[in-house]
Amino acid sequence: TAGADVQRDRVEVEVVGWGHGEESWSIDYQIFGGNTKQADVWEKVETYLGQRYNLPNGGFLRIVNACIDTGDGFSTDEVYSYAMARNRGRLGWIPIKGASKFDAPIFQLPTRSKTNKTRPWILGVGQIKRVIYDYLSRKESGAGFCHFPEGRPDSFYRGLTAEKLVTVRSKGFSRLEWHKQYA
Repeated sequence: TAGADVQRDRVEVEVVGWGHGEESWSIDYQIFGGNTKQADVWEKVETYLGQRYNLPNGGFLRIVNACIDTGDGFSTDEVYSYAMARNRGRLGWIPIKGASKFDAPIFQLPTRSKTNKTRPWILGVGQIKRVIYDYLSRKESGAGFCHFPEGRPDSFYRGLTAEKLVTVRSKGFSRLEWHKQYA
């Protein structure tokens, strides 16, 4: 699988291989710079995600699904267009959007729209981050363990662990929120 985070000036992509019990291997991580409203960035991402990964036994794997962040409003139309145009054949481009509620389900299937055939899957990022942080804390290979290659830049890990779960009190109520801990 692949996950793509869309920013105004770049698309960051991580390719992950999966094993039994959600054990994972981060295979590659690339940043494609440029204005995400322009086709050239998306063409680079498409070429990159279309490649195959050779296995030691002579076989190969291809990316089956790629989740693409809808861009927090600044490249949303481009992400939808990109996903709709490429959801033919083997590779599934899945536009995603984070839920506004902390305790939202991990994912919700998209609803149909008359104006836009492709709608984002809504992800319960509050819960997903809890799972990821749990997996990152595991010390031994096996279910949920995350493997990373040597030489991955520190900026990757800072981005992966940029937030901290905190309890916020407001109007007499407590709620959990993820807050950035790095600038």
